[in-house]
Parts: sequence; C-alpha cells; structure tokens
Amino acid sequence: MNPPTSLFDAVLQEFSDLRPQVYFKPTLTALTQAMEDLVLSRDEQPLVILSLQREQQYRCSIRRYQQVGQRSYQTFVLAVPDDVTGFAIASDPCTTIPLNSEDALAREWHLLIVSRRYVAGAICRASTTSDLGDEFDWSERYESVWTFDAAIVTWAARWMLDRILILRPELAERVAAAKRDYRLAATAARPRRSHARQTDASAFASRLVTYLQASQYQL
Repeated sequence: MNPPTSLFDAVLQEFSDLRPQVYFKPTLTALTQAMEDLVLSRDEQPLVILSLQREQQYRCSIRRYQQVGQRSYQTFVLAVPDDVTGFAIASDPCTTIPLNSEDALAREWHLLIVSRRYVAGAICRASTTSDLGDEFDWSERYESVWTFDAAIVTWAARWMLDRILILRPELAERVAAAKRDYRLAATAARPRRSHARQTDASAFASRLVTYLQASQYQL
C-alpha cells in the first residue's frame, strides 16, 4: 500500500487515539496566530513549517510570515501557486515550496513549530468544498488537531520535511540540518507520547483570546 500523501491522514494513522474536531476558519486563524506569536515573542530559532493551501493566503499575511521567517533560518512555506504571480522558489526570509493543485496538501492547512524548548502544532484539512484558500470565506470549515505534544508535533515535522525533500530535492542539506538540529532523526520504534518540551500555556491562552476577539469583531 502506498504511503499517504496527506499529513492529516498520516498523523491519524500513526496516532489512532486522536479525535479531530471541526473549526470554522476564524477560530483556526486565531489559533495559528497565537501559535505564531510563540515564535515572535521568544529569542530562539525554531523550525517552522507552514502549509497554507493557496499562495493567496501567504500573500494576505506576507508581512507576518516574513517576520516569522526572520526569526529562524529554518522556515518553510508550502502553497499552490496563483495563476497570476506564481509562487516563487525563494529562501529569504522564508523557503517557499510550490504545491501541485492535485496534491493532498492543497486541501490542508498546517502549522508546525519545533524548538529545543517547546513545540506547537495545528494539523487541519478542509471539510468544505468552497474555493479553498479564499482568505475571506469565513464559513470554511476544517477538521483539526492542535496539540503541544512533542511526539505528535516532531513526528509530523519529520513527515513534512520528507515531503519537502521530494518537492524540492535541492534542499537536501537544509532538511538534513533541520532533522539534526531539532532532533528529528527517524527511529525504528513508534514515537512515544511525551510532553518533554513545554509550551507557556498562559501566554498562548492570552494571545488566543485576543485573536478570537479580533476575529469576532471582523465578523
């Protein structure tokens, strides 16, 4: 059987006790922004992997994503290119990876953050069939798993790095460095659930409430 090309499916297969929940786009946006603030508010350089469906989503928040990229050399952004501008293969400050529109990742929205001190992850798949990636379609819904569990986030990050290597093989040295620097080397045994890398829950909760209030005001 071929391995799944969907991170969402792969994670649910590997961690069968996970139970996804459905979130509307404003809630998911607030959640990922609060996670990104963990990167922006700390003086360290984590691995950051963003999979944003379409380039439009990247362009609408490009200043924020560039700020994230300036925090860490190892920031990767995946998206399906727009017909007009294309999604340039760039490396400064974010390394961009174009996706084919038929790729399973084109229907998914992921944020994975791995540092030596903490991890955070949102692993999501669109459950509606509207114009995917429309920044202003607030009715769009996603099946989602979000977690600070080190085993889940590091496993997902390693899976995404392997996919990035397939999509852009010239990044082999960068991918190898990321696996080494963030202790993501594959192991023969199934990863064990762990909370060794702790996230500041109070700071995250405060940011999340702020963004939820902002999205409610927009609506």
